[in-house]
Amino acid sequence: MAESFLSNKNLSGFINTLKLNPEQNKFLLERLPTLDKKERVSLMKVLKDIFILNMEEAEVIDSIKNNWGKV
Repeated sequence: MAESFLSNKNLSGFINTLKLNPEQNKFLLERLPTLDKKERVSLMKVLKDIFILNMEEAEVIDSIKNNWGKV
């Protein structure tokens, strides 16, 4: 089951949802078919970290927008 999570389809979908620049996105998608299981696990960890950073960035921006001028 974990192997299907690391499939080209799932990983490419995750890559496409992240805020990556077009060059990074293209690079990852081109290299994806050549990755072995260990490399896919490593890539998933990096993608997860990027996802979390994007979420934290969005929360900070919302907080600033909501509190701007309240001080």
